[in-house]
Amino acid sequence: MNFSDFDSNPVPIFVIDVQTRHFVYMNEAAKKVFNVPEKTDIASFTCHKLAHNRDEICPDCKLVDAKAGYQIAFGRYNHTLEKYLRHHSLYFKSGGKDYTFNVISGEGVEDDIYKALEKLENAEHSINSAVAKALQQENYDDSIHVLIREVAEKYGCNRAYLMEQCNHEYFSDTYEWCREGVPSVAGYFEYMPYQETLEHNLKLYGNRNYVYLKTEDYRGYSEKMYQELTAANVYSSVSSPLYNPANGEFIGAVGFDEPKDDKLGYIYNILPILAKFLTLFITQRENQKKIYSLSFEDQL
Repeated sequence: MNFSDFDSNPVPIFVIDVQTRHFVYMNEAAKKVFNVPEKTDIASFTCHKLAHNRDEICPDCKLVDAKAGYQIAFGRYNHTLEKYLRHHSLYFKSGGKDYTFNVISGEGVEDDIYKALEKLENAEHSINSAVAKALQQENYDDSIHVLIREVAEKYGCNRAYLMEQCNHEYFSDTYEWCREGVPSVAGYFEYMPYQETLEHNLKLYGNRNYVYLKTEDYRGYSEKMYQELTAANVYSSVSSPLYNPANGEFIGAVGFDEPKDDKLGYIYNILPILAKFLTLFITQRENQKKIYSLSFEDQL
């Protein structure tokens, strides 16, 4: 796992191994919060020891809730620092292990992540605030919608969308945002045949993190896709593939139509990290669906 994109982020961010409670990543802002000396191996610390000066896992540890598949926000008194910290935790899996991605959103119970990110609001070409707003949502559906909308608005795109495979039966645009005055075209991209669409996208992306194409260019990949884009009045699009982190399977793509030429370079830079967050949100959304289904269907 590589979290270097967050090294210089002014918001304290850290990642914890759920099973061992050891830190596996901590950015510079988080090290300052926890008073961790420079060049210290953070993997030697557990969250209960560093935050609460305990030798054993806290009996009311909130990471148990995170492991259940929920995006959670909670406040805890940090006994080592003697201050109240508010956390936002997102559970994810990588390499067969369980982790939580954690953001400290403020040092007081009333503080939130917007205050921590205030100095970034006017920073050019950053998606920190978009990610922060997405993490603030109550469910993963809203997190996904907010994230693609924020990025599309920031970079002057006419439309943003998320295409997903649905039970290995077909692909559909499941989320869409359109700038005011731009008509929705989601209806053109519903129930696309699974195998045909999969083969088209594997050919399109190959080993690339993103693809920018004029609609005319799609003819080299799929005549059918070219016809559908032309019918939907889409003239250019930049998109990034999404892969299941557990098995590497192609599960969809996030795209932005009619991006401004002077913003393309910045969009290219943020697409890989955007894809990572969207994949996490999708995985967690599906976990929640399974949990809800079991709660109603299982005979406990």
